[in-house]
Amino acid sequence: MANEVPPVRMIVIDEFHNYMGDDSLREKLRAIDGVPGVSYQVQGEKVFVFEKLVQLVKQNNNNLSLASELVPQATVTALEAIEDWSVFPEPYERYSDDHGQSLSIYHRYFNAYIPRKYQSRDECNIDAASLLLGHHIDGEGDFTYRGQQMVLKKPFTLNGIPERPEWLHKSHDDIYAYSHLWNTNFVSGFAPISESLFNDIKSVEVEWKKDTAAAFSFVSDQDNTAALWARAGELGLDAIVGISECSEEEDPALHADFQALYPELSMLPPAVIQEAFDDFLEGMWELPYRDEAFLFYLMGRAACAPDCKVQRLEKVTEAAISQLITSDCDFNPVNTGKLIAYSLLMGNSVADAYHAGLEAKDFDNAISTLAYEVSLVMKYLAREVTVKGIEGNPVSTLGDSFRLMRKSGVSLLTIKQTRNGSLS
Repeated sequence: MANEVPPVRMIVIDEFHNYMGDDSLREKLRAIDGVPGVSYQVQGEKVFVFEKLVQLVKQNNNNLSLASELVPQATVTALEAIEDWSVFPEPYERYSDDHGQSLSIYHRYFNAYIPRKYQSRDECNIDAASLLLGHHIDGEGDFTYRGQQMVLKKPFTLNGIPERPEWLHKSHDDIYAYSHLWNTNFVSGFAPISESLFNDIKSVEVEWKKDTAAAFSFVSDQDNTAALWARAGELGLDAIVGISECSEEEDPALHADFQALYPELSMLPPAVIQEAFDDFLEGMWELPYRDEAFLFYLMGRAACAPDCKVQRLEKVTEAAISQLITSDCDFNPVNTGKLIAYSLLMGNSVADAYHAGLEAKDFDNAISTLAYEVSLVMKYLAREVTVKGIEGNPVSTLGDSFRLMRKSGVSLLTIKQTRNGSLS
């Protein structure tokens, strides 16, 4: 390794050359007058394809002076753009549904579909080519946007989410909490979301996020966290043993350190503690140290364990727990653990605290997902107001990302690997 000290913030890109490709050529081409700097641009009944222009210029010895003259050759039929150059009309994408038995054309910002299913990719491409040129696809939908009928994947409504838990901390003056809609304004033009519905969803999400932020602050108080650690033996944390992914790669030399740092976790094998600690820090082979928030992670992870659901939550039926924990079970375990911890500190039993925490997690997931989906719609509508013509996204390169990183103060450090495997 060179004698440079790595910066605090780093991005590591393995096999770096694979990411560069023709980036330099793309940057030069998009800067030339007469060359559209977008992935595609509809011109009448034809479509200019930037990637085809890149290939044409390469075939002409990278002669940039020919770029403008080659634009007509890079302009093809809509179907050719889709089938040969992987163009697809923004903001749609192909979606495989019915267990892969059919295809749909999906609007990724509206969470909606064109009201037609296709049995083959060729069928789908024909309609996609029509959409690319600005035409509409016939069918019966839930709503119309700019003349195109669409079917919502699910409705935008507060009625379909779980009941809001009312037991959380309510004193949150001056509490800052991130929410998906905090800096999003209503934009008209999307029939399924009225201004009143938008305001209702925004209000519910913002207030809920403030409540949870206040609860997180409360449980993170040093005295409260210490009180919870003192009760670690009664929290059913051994449930995570059954879902641990610890392997032979765990370092036995560190086991004694983990046990010394976390004596309250005597119910867990040291390899399980190490694996959980790595996952908590989102790293691998992390050196052990004491982190009080590790307990919240363990509680949240235990809440996802089948043993915990059945054995620890004696007051909750399996059916109820299955409804509380969604199938993905990839929620943030630290935040879930904090919700459980808050209920414990309010005097509830372990079983009731886990139940309450999972209810809160379930509501948080539902309102956060709804608010996020609404924010996508509003931001898309706001962008659409400024769009002229039919075209794809601006051409971007990895170099653009690096320039943005430099503006944020992120430095680059090049590390080379020799044939014998050493780094320099």
